[in-house]
Amino acid sequence: MRNFKAIAAGSLIGLGTLASMPAAAEVEASVGVSTEYVFRGLEVDSPQVWGALDWSADSGLYAGTWISNAGGLEEVDIYGGYALEAGAVGLDFGVLYYLFPSQESSAGSNLNATEVYAGLSAGNFSGYLWIAPGGFEGVQDDEYAYLDLNYDIPLSDTMSIGTHVGAYLPQGDAYDTAATGTQDTDDAFFDFGISLNVGDFFIATTYAEESNASANFYGAQPFNASDNPSIIAGYSWSLPID
Repeated sequence: MRNFKAIAAGSLIGLGTLASMPAAAEVEASVGVSTEYVFRGLEVDSPQVWGALDWSADSGLYAGTWISNAGGLEEVDIYGGYALEAGAVGLDFGVLYYLFPSQESSAGSNLNATEVYAGLSAGNFSGYLWIAPGGFEGVQDDEYAYLDLNYDIPLSDTMSIGTHVGAYLPQGDAYDTAATGTQDTDDAFFDFGISLNVGDFFIATTYAEESNASANFYGAQPFNASDNPSIIAGYSWSLPID
């Protein structure tokens, strides 16, 4: 399940594979540290400390939570879904809820959000489509979608190179220009990443092109755009649960 989290709320550059079905129901815990928290190419906080608790069943059902610092705040993500295998293809469907308990938008509501997602994997490729039908709470008409494409290049049993391309696609009326009432295409942006993964250690570089949306992503902090690539190193530990 830690691989799912690498693609989901803690998506540094979308490394790893889709959630896979275990041989039996299990509970896993993990913690990690990194020099910087980067979400879909955008800088959030530096350094980062996170923890996760995941449950998965042999039926393919799974659920979990992930907690991290985020721009001097706390982020709590809760997710659940269903993963299955169809021959050589893996499929994953679920819901992810982002919670920022102490972060408020200009409208006075927390910048919480719900995304529904669908994922597919085949060989070393994996891709996800994330859709936020209501955008972030406290921001009107800011619906968006995010396309997440990843390819892993194995170098050995414990070493690989991960590559990522992502696209943020605004959908709501909040992205329309005041003059024409049509969507401002400058609000869309792409992010890119590449990493070297050695066991539970990684070093990566990411970049998000600057646009109207990336300059003020999700309507407020803690997301920050930068013209400069980010370089991140991190390590994670699995914690034993009897």
